[in-house]
Amino acid sequence: MNFLNKTAYRVLLALFSLAFIVMLLEPYSTIGFIEPLSVVLLSIGLFFLFRFLYRWLKNLSKKQLKILIFIGFTIFFVFELLWVNLAHAQLFGDPWHMQTQAVRLSQGSKIWDAWILRYPNLLPMVSLYLSFIKLSQVSHVAYYTIFYGYNILINTTIWGLILHFVWKKSAVSSAFLACLLPFFPMAYGFLVLVGYSDGLAILSLLLLVMIFDRAQEKEQFGIFAFISSSLVFALAFLARPNVVVFIIALLIIAVYGYLLRKKMQSLWKSASKMLIACLLGLLLATAASHSIEKATGFNPKNSNALPSLHWVYMGLNTYNFGEYNPADVAYSENHIGYSTASQADLAGILHRIKSENVFLPVLWLSKFATLWSEGNFQSLTDYQYYSYSYNWTRGPAWLIKNIGAIQIFLGVYSKALVSLLLLSIILRLRRTKRAEVNSFGLMLLVIMGISLFHTFLWEVKPRYQFMTFGLILLSASLNLDQLFESDLKLISPSRKFLKKFVPIASVISLTLMSTLLQIQPEQKVIVTAQQHPVDNYGYNNDTYELKPHETIYQEFGLSVASDTIDWQPGNSGPLKMQIQKNLSNNWSDFDSHVIATDNIPTPQGGNQFFTSNMSAGQYRFAISNPNSYPVSLTLDMDTAYLDYPHLIKLPNGKTASLGFIISSSKTQAKYSFALISLYALLFLVVNLLVFLVK
Repeated sequence: MNFLNKTAYRVLLALFSLAFIVMLLEPYSTIGFIEPLSVVLLSIGLFFLFRFLYRWLKNLSKKQLKILIFIGFTIFFVFELLWVNLAHAQLFGDPWHMQTQAVRLSQGSKIWDAWILRYPNLLPMVSLYLSFIKLSQVSHVAYYTIFYGYNILINTTIWGLILHFVWKKSAVSSAFLACLLPFFPMAYGFLVLVGYSDGLAILSLLLLVMIFDRAQEKEQFGIFAFISSSLVFALAFLARPNVVVFIIALLIIAVYGYLLRKKMQSLWKSASKMLIACLLGLLLATAASHSIEKATGFNPKNSNALPSLHWVYMGLNTYNFGEYNPADVAYSENHIGYSTASQADLAGILHRIKSENVFLPVLWLSKFATLWSEGNFQSLTDYQYYSYSYNWTRGPAWLIKNIGAIQIFLGVYSKALVSLLLLSIILRLRRTKRAEVNSFGLMLLVIMGISLFHTFLWEVKPRYQFMTFGLILLSASLNLDQLFESDLKLISPSRKFLKKFVPIASVISLTLMSTLLQIQPEQKVIVTAQQHPVDNYGYNNDTYELKPHETIYQEFGLSVASDTIDWQPGNSGPLKMQIQKNLSNNWSDFDSHVIATDNIPTPQGGNQFFTSNMSAGQYRFAISNPNSYPVSLTLDMDTAYLDYPHLIKLPNGKTASLGFIISSSKTQAKYSFALISLYALLFLVVNLLVFLVK
């Protein structure tokens, strides 16, 4: 047994050490290339600052610590509300498709979104969206109030549970986390937007670990713990099916406890009972999925559905490093020469294993690195990265204008922050020199289990590791005292090295930002957008007949200057676009354009582009029909589910929205002068900390 324990310890230590190295040095991210030396330098600076904060907190009373926790948590909650109300980037990818399908179901339509047909595992989340819509209709509360309210509830509960759990172990550590909570980038944005799925998975894993920890403290696993485990696991599986890794982790704990049952009798019994409870939860989730399928008339085995083997096949693509790619999707969907997609995928898997066997270790290393490449774990929805397009519905000028630099900085900061969390875990492993068979050990097995699942079996994205962030933070926080109090053995011998390394690395880092990293493609600033189904996969073709000489108006706000209009609606005849600006509460004509006829309201139909030099301010489109005959115009009339502040008020009393993207043609470098100057200031602080702090 000692051999097995030592082996597990070495494997976990090696994996977390590799994750730590990748987090520090991997330059590629979805927001662009991040200079790795800046991550290392910021990690060093954060270490000294956090150590000072932690030691200061140790001198406070429990009452004072509670006050700090309350203040930190309150600031975090206010930041959540500010983000929802002041800055919105549109939802794309899975969220957009699920919401589109939920709207259809609420209207009694049985037409299925092609994306949902392709990925049947999204159906439970579609039903959740549908419940939001139904609740909105019954309560007469705005849909997005319910949507964001639910996500904020999930997000707030996650961080509240973490603080509560850590408080029981260490009041100082809990207060430390509360002080940092407002400054966790991963606590905002992504979780507030999609807390219903990734947030629910994070929350569920935390609850399961806490149930297990409680059972260990009480040395019994009661009926309440059993029922709770079943229900929580069922919810977790419906949100993220790869949560099955938790069952495997529990099985390892249970088997190890059984082999040492004389010493760990309560452990293996608790782990076994919880394992059975989670298996029951799996059955409950499966039954719930079947019920949803029956209620909605959905066929999970439809001809468009991608089989499970497809994700294994995609994960073996050495050209795309195991990430999602359209070519593999087309192969599975078409499966020419095979009667089923499963047969095609199986043949493809065998072919790739045979032909790429020499490169598989490199592929696996690359996939592992992808999962741990970003400190925020790709905390944006798909198709929303600034390096591609970051489509705002609204946001303050400073955020929109500097979003590229802000994203790069938050990327560096997040990587540095998570690196310290991983270092805390590594130090505990090194201190104990064994694989702990307790809640801490369970968390480590789940964290790395998710990594290995996607490394060896499945398609990979940085976001897939995000569901373990709650466990990463929780497990790291259990060793903060070791990190900040027993660090002198690590820091003192290396102080001479740091005094040489930090100044040299600072100069090299700033030089790389000013030269080599300027080669990255400059970024286009999208100031506001209401992207339309005409351009988004063509799923919604609401049309409005514009009578001769009739005019409709849609307002839009610009927080920064813009000059390009990407016009998306389809129209059956020529129309006139008048751009009007609000000056002292009066609408004055600003610019005009002719909208050419577009009879193809599909993604294949080309958009029309107009140039109009607009400064920041309030504007509106005045779309008029100059013809003597009616012209149909494609609009989106499901406006209750559009997260956009300005809508058209039609003569028939309904509301609608056009489709457009307004941007600035002036591109920006990802490493701007202001950002480089900020790094120079931070590096100066790090140098002072290294040379002056004892």
